Amino acid sequence: MAGRGANIGKSQNLTEGNITRQLIFLTLPLLAGNMIQQFYNTVDMIIVGKFVGDNAFGAIGICGSVVNLFTCILIGLNMGYAILYANHYGAKDYGTLRKTVFATVVIGVTVAIFLSLGGVLFLDRILMLIQTPQEMLTDCRIYLFWVFLGLIFAFLYNNFAALLRAMGKTDITFWVLIVSMLANIIMDYLLVAVFHLEVFGAAVATVGAQVISALACFYYLYRYHPELRLTKEDVVFSAWFYHRAVGFGSVSALQQSTVYLGKLLIQGAINTMGAVAIQGYTAAVCIESLLISFGDSSSAALSVFVAQNCGAGDKKRVDRGRRKALLLVFATGAALFVLLLFFRDMALGFLLSGENTAARGMASSYLFLMGFFLILAGVVNVWQGYYRGIGKVRLTFFFSMLQITVRVILTYLLVRRFSLYGVAMACGVGWLSMFVAHNLCFAYLQRREKRLENAETR
Repeated sequence: MAGRGANIGKSQNLTEGNITRQLIFLTLPLLAGNMIQQFYNTVDMIIVGKFVGDNAFGAIGICGSVVNLFTCILIGLNMGYAILYANHYGAKDYGTLRKTVFATVVIGVTVAIFLSLGGVLFLDRILMLIQTPQEMLTDCRIYLFWVFLGLIFAFLYNNFAALLRAMGKTDITFWVLIVSMLANIIMDYLLVAVFHLEVFGAAVATVGAQVISALACFYYLYRYHPELRLTKEDVVFSAWFYHRAVGFGSVSALQQSTVYLGKLLIQGAINTMGAVAIQGYTAAVCIESLLISFGDSSSAALSVFVAQNCGAGDKKRVDRGRRKALLLVFATGAALFVLLLFFRDMALGFLLSGENTAARGMASSYLFLMGFFLILAGVVNVWQGYYRGIGKVRLTFFFSMLQITVRVILTYLLVRRFSLYGVAMACGVGWLSMFVAHNLCFAYLQRREKRLENAETR
C-alpha cells in the first residue's frame, strides 16, 4: 500500500523533460475535465427538456448564464491562486505553499458566502435585468435559488483542483470529474424523470455533484500529499500572504466576471427575441462551449507550465513552451472546424426536438460561422495562459475587457438584423481584436526586455 500511495502522490515536475509531451499530457485531462463540466449544465437541460418541456429547457439555459457570472468569480480567484501555488511548488517551497493555501481558502470561502447571499437576495432583480420571458420566470427562480446556496462547494472544488493542477496532477482532477458527472447524471434522472421534481431536482443534482467533487479532491490531497497538510504554524493571518492572494485572485476574478457579465448582457439581447431564439442559442452555446474548451484547457496547461518554470527561473523553457502550445492549438482548431462543419446538425439533434425546426435552423447558422473562428479562439486563449503564467494578470484582464466590450456592442448592433448569425459575427470580431492586442503587447514587452539587457551590458 505504501508503494502504491507514493506512486499516486507523485506530482509532475514541469521544469525538465519533453515540453510537447508535457503540454499534451497536461492538456488532455484538463480538456476532458472541462468538457465534463460543460456537461453538467447540458445534462440538466437535456433531461429537463425531455421530461419537462422546451420552456424548462430554455430556463436552464438562461440560468446557466447567470450561474456562470457567479461561479466565474470563484473560478477566477482560483486561477490567480493557481499561479501562486505553481510558483511555490516549482521552487519546492512547501512551507510558503501551505500558508498560501490557508490564506486563499479563507478569502475564497468568505467571497462564496457573500455571493450566495447576494444571489438569493437579488434573484428577481437579476432575472428582470436580463429580460427573462414571463413563462420561464418560475423555473429560473427555483433553479437559481438552490444553486446559489451551493456556491461554497463550487469554490472548494475549484480551489482544490487549482492546487492539483499547479502540481501537474491534472489526471486526478479528471477522474474526480468523471465520478462527479456520473453522480450528476444519476441524480438528474432520478430526481427529474423518476420523482418528477422538475427544475428543482436538476438544481439539487448539480449542487450534489459539486459536493462530491470537492470532497474527492480534498481526500486525495490529504491522503497522498502529507507535505501539504496544514500545521499550526501554517494557520497564520499574515498581511503579506493575504495581500498577495488578493492581488492575484481579485484581478483574475474581475477578468472572469467581466467576461461573463458581458455574456449575460448578450443573453439579455437574445432574450428580447423570444423563446425560439433562446432555445436555439442555448443549444448552440452548449456545443460551442465544448469546442472552446480545447483552447481553455491549453491555456490552463500552459499557465501551469509557465508558472512552474518561472518559479525555477528558466525563461528559455518558458518561451519554448509558449511556441509549442500555439502550434498545438492551431492544429486542434483546424480539426474542430472540419468536425463542426459536417456534424453540427447531428449534434443539435441531441439537444432540440425534431419539431423545433426554427430553433435548430438558427442554432445551425450560428455554429456554421463560429467554426471559422475556432482557431482564433484557441490562439487567444493560449496567449492568455502565457500572460497569466508569467504573472501579468492585469494584462489578461485588459485583453478580456477589450474582447467582451467589442462583442457586446456589436451583438446589440447586429442581433436585430442578423439574428444569431449576427451574435456569431460579433464574437469573431471580439476575438480578432484580442488577438491583435496580444501580439502588439508581446512585441512591446520584447523590445523593452532587449533595451534592459543592452543597458545592463554597458
